[in-house]
Amino acid sequence: MASSDSFWNKRAKLSVVLIRSVCLVAVALVCSVLTVSTVRGSEHPLGDRATLIVGGSSVSIADYPYQVALVQAANDDSFQGQFCGGTLVDARWVVTAAHCVEGTNTDEPDEISVAVGKTRLTQMGPGDRYPVEAIYSHPAYNDVGNGSVTNDIALLLLALPVPPTVGTPVPWLSDSTLPGNGTPIISSGWGSTDHKTAGPFTDSLMAVTVYVDGNPYDSYFTCGSDGSFESATRLCIDSPDRKGTCSGDSGGPNVIEVSGIKYLAGVTSYGLMDSEGYCAKFQNVLARVSTYVDWIEFYVGTFRPVTPNAPAFWSPGIVPKARAQYEACPAVATIPSAGFTDLDSVDVDCIFYYGITKGKTATIYSPDDPVTRWEMALFLTRMAHVAGVPLGDGSDQGFTDISGESAEIQVAINQIRQVGVTIGKTATTFAPTSDVTREEMALFIERFLSVANAGPGGANDLVVDDDHERSSGVGVALALTDPSLIVTNYTDIDSGATYTIDSSTTHEGRNAIAHLWHMGVTSDDSSTARSYSTVYRPHEAMTRLEMAKFLARALDHTNARPKGVTLQAAQYESDGEKRVLWAGMTWPTLSVSFRDGDFMPLAGAPIDVFYYEIPEEGERFDFTTAGLCNPALDGPVAATNAGNKCSTDFNDQITDVDGNAVPTVGAIPMGKTWNIYAWTAALNTVYDKNLHQDDASRLDITTTETIRDTAEDYSFASLYNQNFDGIDLSGSSFANALITESIFSNSLLIGANFSNASGTGVLFTNAALPAADFIGATLTGAHFGGADLVGANFTNSETRGSIYIEAILQYAKFTDSDLQQSDLTLMRATGADFTGADLSQTLLTGANF
Repeated sequence: MASSDSFWNKRAKLSVVLIRSVCLVAVALVCSVLTVSTVRGSEHPLGDRATLIVGGSSVSIADYPYQVALVQAANDDSFQGQFCGGTLVDARWVVTAAHCVEGTNTDEPDEISVAVGKTRLTQMGPGDRYPVEAIYSHPAYNDVGNGSVTNDIALLLLALPVPPTVGTPVPWLSDSTLPGNGTPIISSGWGSTDHKTAGPFTDSLMAVTVYVDGNPYDSYFTCGSDGSFESATRLCIDSPDRKGTCSGDSGGPNVIEVSGIKYLAGVTSYGLMDSEGYCAKFQNVLARVSTYVDWIEFYVGTFRPVTPNAPAFWSPGIVPKARAQYEACPAVATIPSAGFTDLDSVDVDCIFYYGITKGKTATIYSPDDPVTRWEMALFLTRMAHVAGVPLGDGSDQGFTDISGESAEIQVAINQIRQVGVTIGKTATTFAPTSDVTREEMALFIERFLSVANAGPGGANDLVVDDDHERSSGVGVALALTDPSLIVTNYTDIDSGATYTIDSSTTHEGRNAIAHLWHMGVTSDDSSTARSYSTVYRPHEAMTRLEMAKFLARALDHTNARPKGVTLQAAQYESDGEKRVLWAGMTWPTLSVSFRDGDFMPLAGAPIDVFYYEIPEEGERFDFTTAGLCNPALDGPVAATNAGNKCSTDFNDQITDVDGNAVPTVGAIPMGKTWNIYAWTAALNTVYDKNLHQDDASRLDITTTETIRDTAEDYSFASLYNQNFDGIDLSGSSFANALITESIFSNSLLIGANFSNASGTGVLFTNAALPAADFIGATLTGAHFGGADLVGANFTNSETRGSIYIEAILQYAKFTDSDLQQSDLTLMRATGADFTGADLSQTLLTGANF
């Protein structure tokens, strides 16, 4: 390394030049302002191309499968059109230098293609080149004006994934303490092998081992004559043997090995040259990748190594586990028709009711038309009003391509940028007239929900990845360190990081789709029970009808509720259908919402809830013989003694700050039908409950379906290796029965009694067992994978070594139970009681308590 004295003494003889594509000026002190050459090679020395491998040797792409070449899309000759290098870090993501794609004639996605998989550029044909969908330069990238640059890093999103048989992503280095002084680092590329302008330029991939000069965060360290060098964001590379990078290597990979694994440590940025323009006589400078890990992972997600032969990470027939328990447009509310003549859709009626859509005209909705990005901005800002998303002022957010849109559209686009719902096609473009793809729709909705106000019965605390918990608003409560653990039925969304060879989405896009599938937002339903679509079609345009379905289901997870008082019973998914959430003798769970005429929550309102029992259809009875307000539903109520008169007071349920109340529900026998009413009025209002039935919110609940008239009695029976697969045994009794190795998979066992039953290896896979009784049962090694066990009672049971993968255990009771060595991966158990349970040595990956 040159000393500071020699630096100043040689200042007149040295110039600092960007290690980048060929510049159009043959001799220049600063190359950063120059444009990219359209021709490469020694026969066309068009200027300053400060990055190619000098002093290296030819290598095979098989040993550097992460190396890619940036090529001018308009040039069919990959050798002539190559201008920079890059590193494949995901099937659809490339890391390169920002100066390669900023202020040049390759600063738009359609001006660049990425060549992958061949050692020689001349062998790169059209099938080896991948179009670029979007460019994301670091927002703090800056050409400081003396030839050096800061934050010289960019991401390219490819339009198509690179199969692992063609290119293999390399992980980025996240340890900020590495690499240290003297660490060997391997640089590679197709740049000049000697002179920054005259070449010769290589056709074959070259690589060289150089060494890190200096340690991270050494505030006193300078890199040769580069007075602007910052060790916190850059790496200084030196070699005593005139080895290093040169013109054409810019943006390329610089990797180190840690415990035998290669990591991307630096991105080739610029180098120091003498006045004659020869490369690698002095230090080269790299962008330090570990500095930008958060930024990279925001777009790309957490790196996972590719396994070419790994099976697709999906399983047919999986049921989404986090559907909202209540709805924004429930059947109990009167949601008027939107009045469109070209379709009849409750989802379109729903979003029209909330003012999210106005239709193409007053009578035409055009359900099959694609949704443009500017339309999506309007839909989301209108949805924000009822979903509690605080919007900004809509001031200019730097999109340069929206000035031709109306003022309303411009404000909407800027507002969704302000709250993080969009990041644009690039940092400066939104592409307002482009169609929204289904992957983009998932990203829009996931980001929107992450800042929305959570509603009762929706999921919350969405974790996007290890480091980016977007907010405490709505989202899937996955409790996962890796959101890719969400298992869906889709075979076409995996981003290629570990799952499928035919990867197709970004990490963030894949995770957004998976989150929305898990929440029941994506349109995945089939008319056949337990049968689900296996494709999501991420790159197809989203139609207006599909958009309505997505937004209506997304609203269910927010605090959007109809005007006035609305009473709902919690629902859950079972056997491909939504069912009222009953469990034993203490259900359903009720939710009351109170909204004004503008859908805004009304807090502090007293709510009276009462019900009528109907033993037989059409026959009604008062809820108490004395005519008092029912304390089982309403809590302690101060009621008059005047027959049917009740009063509202502070003993009633009071709506919270979100305008909601959860009535206290007492013991209600199953096997009956109920009319339940919710009513509100000013405090201390005396009302006649019979007269107010019509203007109260009414909910009809029939529970006779949960008790089977012909239930079987297998109490104390010996049922070794019996097959009950797919049979309706709801209400049946297996109390004290021996059921070793019997099969109950896919069976309906609602309310069934397995108390004190015993056996090993029993299969309950995908069975419907809500409200089932397993009190005192001993079922070691049982398989409850995918089973519906909502409200089931396992008190004092022993299911040691059992499998509960993907099981639904909401509100189940495991008091004092033995679950040792069981696998509870991805089971959903919100509201469940594990008091005193033994969970030692259990596997809880992704389990949600």
